Amino acid sequence: MLQKLILVSCLLFSALSYAGEHWYTVRVIQGNGNYDYYGTVSFDEADLQKAIQSQDFIHITNLVYFDNQNKIKNWSEWAWYQKAEIFVKSENIVSFHPLTKDPRENK
Repeated sequence: MLQKLILVSCLLFSALSYAGEHWYTVRVIQGNGNYDYYGTVSFDEADLQKAIQSQDFIHITNLVYFDNQNKIKNWSEWAWYQKAEIFVKSENIVSFHPLTKDPRENK
């Protein structure tokens, strides 16, 4: 019984940890080109657009990346020494693309 309670608690915590988070591809000007960040932002599309216009930085969390075989990977597999989050200067955001779900989930 205790094991079931622990399992249910872990699943519930996992689901709640992404509650209110929205997945995006955020394209940012970087050097002479652009870079796409894949992660979550606490704003929906309308509020993200307003935040980009009114805030200095946008906080992107739960960063993931695509490897050379186009497979999704956790940020820590690429940059183990960094947290899976970034603060992007709003004026450098070129575009944002809402995703339908966490890209790590099966297709």
